[in-house]
Amino acid sequence: MSEINNNSVADTFELDREVFETYDELRLGQKDYNDLLSPPKAKKEAALALLHDGHDADLRAEHNDESYLSERIALMKGWKDGLLASTLDPDVKQLYRWRINEDIANMYMIQASQRGDMRNFNRWNTFIYGEPNAQTYAGAIDWIMSDTETIEHDATNEQVKHAAQTVIDMMPDGRGDKSVLVPDAETFAKVRADHFRPDGFFDEILEGVERPDVEVITQEEGTSIIDFILKNNLGDLYERGRAAGTAWSVNHQQQRFKQPDQFSMSWERFIGLPVGHEAGTHIKEAVNARMGRLGLMVWGLDRFEQGAENRALIREQVPYETFEQFAEQPRWRFILERKIAISYGLGLNEDAPHGSGEVHSLINAIEYMYQIAKSPDDHERAKHEAQTRADGIVIRALKGTDGTGGAYRKDEVYLDGGAWKIASERGVQAVVDGDKGKYDIANDRHVDHLQRLGVLESHS
Repeated sequence: MSEINNNSVADTFELDREVFETYDELRLGQKDYNDLLSPPKAKKEAALALLHDGHDADLRAEHNDESYLSERIALMKGWKDGLLASTLDPDVKQLYRWRINEDIANMYMIQASQRGDMRNFNRWNTFIYGEPNAQTYAGAIDWIMSDTETIEHDATNEQVKHAAQTVIDMMPDGRGDKSVLVPDAETFAKVRADHFRPDGFFDEILEGVERPDVEVITQEEGTSIIDFILKNNLGDLYERGRAAGTAWSVNHQQQRFKQPDQFSMSWERFIGLPVGHEAGTHIKEAVNARMGRLGLMVWGLDRFEQGAENRALIREQVPYETFEQFAEQPRWRFILERKIAISYGLGLNEDAPHGSGEVHSLINAIEYMYQIAKSPDDHERAKHEAQTRADGIVIRALKGTDGTGGAYRKDEVYLDGGAWKIASERGVQAVVDGDKGKYDIANDRHVDHLQRLGVLESHS
């Protein structure tokens, strides 16, 4: 692995050194947008009680202080005025302009949620994430329906048959073609081979790590591996911390890798999610950007998550020999369920949106079908697991809304990013190039500006 250092800003970022220093200071004083939207514990528990009874639940971000939001918006606008008056290189200025516009939009979205203004909440979601992708929604419906039909056909247990029929009855119209979600086999094989070649992605991120002689990786084996990777292979810039729930994540404001207290997973899953996705992609992007020429890539170009999360998902998929093997894992259906929850809440391809109670009922029915099919003789366990999964997915998908319709659309990016398409069109190097910093390899605006600045090599 190339040597990672923690140079000061003065040693790097020749393209944007001064403007990055002020932007970095602005962002370090900013709470994470996702955290600002997330309901506090008491409100979350009250909302879940309503959802479990089939009622709509208010998930607006009322816990935020209006004066704080207004002050942050005014600060960002003032910073933008200074940016526009500067004599920066036009390409650098444009990249920062797009980024601060998205920052302001995020704050407007949170402010709209805090005020209960759902029209503007949806408006700013669209500004940030674009128009909803109906094709991938239809593909997700087809994937779940295909599984449902197989489960219903093969079931010998009446509870399983009934659970499948319930999903068939509840699933919205608009079934499409699940093949739109699947990378072609040749591209998958090429990207997988590149990631596992000597000195390739996994060789570098796992350098010095010895695979434990166990079938399942738990916190006992996994924690020491994570600590070793953070310290030795990722520059010792991020510390390991506790996740609030069961989800792995990275907080760049805190420079913290967040790990659940308990976990148990196969080696493929372990090197795919916490190692490949969170540490090896999200942290590595920021670490590499700190050694680069454009400081903005530490925080990310505008809307970078739309490609970055989809690219990080590739790192979860390629530890398996085929995409089909990955698609058999629960992780894949959770991503599909997030897409369905968001699009169903929006009422995509329908005349009206769906309230949070309806969204929870649908996702709970889908999860219960999978759980009871796996354990047909343990109804209570299946019911509990399904409800727990539905709770997590719906809170993520609908936070910020008043519960009567709409969605927070961030989780669409895992399915809609287009990274596999870019790998097919430009080759496997495009996936690796994404590690140079936080940008979207599928965003032509990003690629064009970064090539003109010499940050990315032009292949034309």
